[in-house]
Amino acid sequence: MPLMRFGIFLPSVVLLLTFGLVSAQTQTAPTRDEQWYALARTDLKAFAQQVSKDATSELGRAQAIVRWLAEHFEWKATDYQKRTVQEIIDRRGRNCNELAMVALAAMKELNIKLRRVHEVNIYTNTPERGERAHQMVKDKGNTFSVFGRHHNDHVWLELYDSPTNEWFPADPSSGLVGVDEWLKGRVWFGLS
Repeated sequence: MPLMRFGIFLPSVVLLLTFGLVSAQTQTAPTRDEQWYALARTDLKAFAQQVSKDATSELGRAQAIVRWLAEHFEWKATDYQKRTVQEIIDRRGRNCNELAMVALAAMKELNIKLRRVHEVNIYTNTPERGERAHQMVKDKGNTFSVFGRHHNDHVWLELYDSPTNEWFPADPSSGLVGVDEWLKGRVWFGLS
């Protein structure tokens, strides 16, 4: 009888151990996204090349980089700290300016011609936000008046696509790249 139990028990142990090893390997193997994040931390050029390797144009490479960053970096409220690109990558968090900094640096590694765009846009009317903005102007000066009860500053990029000889918007905060996407995402009124 003990051998019978052992005979039934042994295959179960082998099965559990095998499943446990496969499960442990699956859990510890880094995902492609984790590998790309690690690459961004150590070699931004290699990261940009890998993330955009399937793209056939400057616009396509920019789309791949912008979308990956928008999806994988957590949105964090502006805390007015000046960070380097490396610090932003290590933090894995960003506001629009910081994300634009990382995207710009990655795309420059691919020799994509870019420029930063600063704007003030309409924001949901929020009295509490207005009070914080008023205090910020009082504490830090008029340059902080780009924040308010009904407006906010925003930073995005424009990239030059040499085959078409045109500039295209690339907004790393929203993941929108190209005129059609950008217009539909920002000012679309359901028109066809």
